[in-house]
Amino acid sequence: MRNMTSLKERKELLRVSNKSYKTKKPIIIGKDILELLSSSMYVDPLTIYREYLQNSADSIDEGVKGGLLKNEEEGRVDINIDPSNRIVKIRDNGIGLAKKDFEKRMTAFGASKKRNTNARGFRGVGRLAGIAYCRELIFRTKSKGENQVHQISWDCQILKSILMDPNYKGDLTDVVNDAVSISSIKADNSPEHFFEVELKFIVKHKKDNLLNPEIVEHYIAQVAPVPFSPSFSYAEKINVYLKDYISMANLNVYIDDHMAPVYRLHKDQFNISETIQDSFKGELECFSIPNYSGEVGAVGWILHHNYLGAIPPKTGIKGFRVRSGNIQVGDDNLLDELFTETRFNSWTVAEVHVIDENIKPNGRRDNFDQNIHFLNFTNQLHVKGREISKNCRNSSILRNRIKEFEIEEGRILEKIPFLKQQSLPKYSNVEIKNNIKDSLQKLQKLTNSDIIQDEDKNRLLNRIKNVQKESDFDFSSNNDPLEKLSKQKKNIYREVFGLVYELSPTQLAAKTLIDKILSRLSSI
Repeated sequence: MRNMTSLKERKELLRVSNKSYKTKKPIIIGKDILELLSSSMYVDPLTIYREYLQNSADSIDEGVKGGLLKNEEEGRVDINIDPSNRIVKIRDNGIGLAKKDFEKRMTAFGASKKRNTNARGFRGVGRLAGIAYCRELIFRTKSKGENQVHQISWDCQILKSILMDPNYKGDLTDVVNDAVSISSIKADNSPEHFFEVELKFIVKHKKDNLLNPEIVEHYIAQVAPVPFSPSFSYAEKINVYLKDYISMANLNVYIDDHMAPVYRLHKDQFNISETIQDSFKGELECFSIPNYSGEVGAVGWILHHNYLGAIPPKTGIKGFRVRSGNIQVGDDNLLDELFTETRFNSWTVAEVHVIDENIKPNGRRDNFDQNIHFLNFTNQLHVKGREISKNCRNSSILRNRIKEFEIEEGRILEKIPFLKQQSLPKYSNVEIKNNIKDSLQKLQKLTNSDIIQDEDKNRLLNRIKNVQKESDFDFSSNNDPLEKLSKQKKNIYREVFGLVYELSPTQLAAKTLIDKILSRLSSI
C-alpha cells in the first residue's frame, strides 16, 4: 500500500511539473534589502571594525602575492578616531581598486569576486556595515599607477529616510541612485596605493564605543588578525605551528598614530582576580582535526595554566575561541557546549583555526553555517573540551584539598601554644594531644590523595613533619607559670583555665585571656 501511495504521489508531482513554467517577469529587489544587509546584519557597532579590517587583510594579502608589498610586515592599517567631530577613518596600504573596477565593485550587492578563493570575505556585503552607524559613509581608493583618487559616498540620512518612507516605490537600483554619489579627485598628496573608509557624523549608540579608542583597541586585539606581543613567550611557537596551515595576515594596525601597533592580549601572567594571579606553564599544546576526507580540517593550540578559576572577560583571552582566516568567529562563549560544565570554558585559553572550506562563517560571523562538516568539527573538539574540563575539575579538587589541609594545619597550630603554656589541667592537655593526633592523621590522608602531584605532595609532607615535630616537643620541662602558687590555688586556676579553653568562642580568645591572667598573677 505504501508503494502504491508513493507512485500516486510521483504521478501527481509529474502532472504539476508539466504545468509549471519559468517566470518571465523581472525580479524586483526592494529597498528593504539594504536594511537586512546593514543594521539588521551588524547589530554590534564594533563589528564594523572587523568587517573593514577583514577587507584590509585581503587587500594586503593580494599586495604581497602580487609583489606590491615585500611581505606582510609592510602591510599597514591606520585607524583615526576623532570623537569631537565624530569621525572614524580606516586606511590600508593594500592594492586598492582601479578606476575600471571601482564603480561596478562598490555598487554591487552579494557579488563578491572573493568567493571560492582564500579571501576572508566572500559575500560582498561587509562594506555596508557602517551604514547603520553614521550619516555619511565614504570609500576612497587609488591603485598603483593611477593619478586620481576614486570616491563613492553614501548619504545615510537620505538612505534611512527612503527605507522609512512607505510611499517610496523605487527598487534597490533607485535607492542607490538617490543615496549614492561617485567622484574622482586629483591624487596630489595621496599614497601610491590605498583603500580608505570614512564614517562621518557617527550616531551615538549606547556607550559610544565606536569612538572610544581603548574599547576599539581591546576589540580589535581579540578579533582581528593582529600579531601577538613580542614579549609573549609563546608567540613564536604559535606562529611557527600555524604558518604551515593558514595565512596569518598579522596586520600592523595603528590607532591614532600610536608608536606601537595593536597586539593580541595574551601575556605570560594574567589576573584571575584582584588578589589571584596565574601564569601559563609547560609546553604549548598544538593539535589538528581531520575533516571528512581525512585531511587537516582545523588546527589549534591550548595554553595550560593552574586553572585557578574563571578568567575575567576584561583580560580578552578567556574561552576556547574559533578563527577563520585568522579572524575570530563568534565570541568567547561560542564553544561553551564542548565542556562537561559550560563554566569551564571561561577557565580556558585556547584557539582553533578552521581550514576546511566546507566550514564557513555565517553572514553575521557570529557562528558557522550549520552542516555535517561543522558537526564533525565540533564533535572532535569535544575531546579537547573534556580534557580541559578534567584539568579544571582536578584543579578545583586540589584547591579544596589544600584548603582542607591548611584548615586542619591551622587547628594544630592553634593548640600547640596551650601545650607550651602549661596552664591547663592534665585532662585538657590529654584532649589537646589527642586532637592534634587526629588532625595529623587527616593531614596525612589529604596528602596521600591521588589528585595531588608529587611536587605538591612533598611540600605538604614537609609541613606535616614540621608540625608534628613541634607538637611532639616535651613541654613539661617548661617553667610552670603557676609555680609561685600553692598546690590548691594551682588546681583552681588550672580548672578555671580549662573552662576558659572550653567555653571561649575561639582558641585565640582563650589563649589571649589566659595570658592576661597569667601576666597579672606574675606581677603580684
